[in-house]
Amino acid sequence: MIPIKKPYIGDEECSAVTDVLKSGIVAQGPKVAEFEAKFSAKCGASFGVAVNSGTAAAHAIMNAYGIKAGDEVICTSFSFIATATPILMCGATPVFVDIDPDTFNIDAAAVEAAVTEKTKAVVGVNLFGRLAPWEELRAVCDRLNLILLEDAAQSHFASRAGTMSGNFADAAWFSFYATKNMMMAEGGMVVTNSQEVSDSAKRFRQHGMSGLGMYDYEELGYNYRTTDINAAIGLAQLDRIDGFNDKRIDIARRYNNAFAVLPGLTLPLTSNDRDHVYHLYTMAAPNNAVRDTLVDTLKAAGIGCGIYYPTPLSNISVFKQAGGRGDCPKATHASETVFSIPCEPFMDEAQIQEVIKTFKSCYTAALES
Repeated sequence: MIPIKKPYIGDEECSAVTDVLKSGIVAQGPKVAEFEAKFSAKCGASFGVAVNSGTAAAHAIMNAYGIKAGDEVICTSFSFIATATPILMCGATPVFVDIDPDTFNIDAAAVEAAVTEKTKAVVGVNLFGRLAPWEELRAVCDRLNLILLEDAAQSHFASRAGTMSGNFADAAWFSFYATKNMMMAEGGMVVTNSQEVSDSAKRFRQHGMSGLGMYDYEELGYNYRTTDINAAIGLAQLDRIDGFNDKRIDIARRYNNAFAVLPGLTLPLTSNDRDHVYHLYTMAAPNNAVRDTLVDTLKAAGIGCGIYYPTPLSNISVFKQAGGRGDCPKATHASETVFSIPCEPFMDEAQIQEVIKTFKSCYTAALES
């Protein structure tokens, strides 16, 4: 079986963890600070605050901007649940909007149509590793005086016209979960150019501890710290992320060339810039029946295949119960037709060729079934 995802771990990561364990400093310490500085600098941002998950990073950012009960936050309906749960964690209401079916990313025109007097912020997502329409989102938010936030959990070092992911909005968050483009087993990062947001996030990850003293707490916070063990993995991966992304982009290019002749298949859009780093190589079948048949036959043939995501956020119970709303037919259609195949830096030439050959055969059979 060629897996859809798996951590890419080498001697570099193992050695880095061993060095931290031998040092005796295993909780938040100098490696965390080093990782924050190097990661934010590579993004082109002024500040980085490392935490224990992407969800924690999103929560810390929304807290820093004072998002609270009574506020509305607009976000895409087509994403992983952690894009929107931090909105609920702040007591605010998510307002879901539809997507551009060509990119699967949020539709900026739909964002503007959803704004009310209660709207406080807009969350854009670089879904599957492809940058959202940040120029359009920025224009809407500037015109209507809204906070713009970037969910960069899947887009480590994608770039557009020289600007890196993490530097398109007022603040951004990354995830370093085990199967992300770069990982630290579990972890997240706040990236921002705001000293105020950075300081707030540092308090928030440390139970709300103020700078007045070790046991002085001026606000509610959480234990969102990460460790030097995790940061050591992150530093090792940071040294290799450009190579990882280059391999993903190359595999995706080869897939696009090979699959362009297949009828009814929607391939991921590409550009001459690095605005897609293929956290997932995601396509859309012509309909649900073809998609489900294809997924089953690919798995049976030993090719990992996943559906990301099978349910739009606007249809998930936890958001409905909290008053979340949004009619998103394009996101619903995407959830019924999308699927992803392996596009990972661990893949060798034989595996790439096997995926291409098997996929073409299985897709043709699914169309005919």
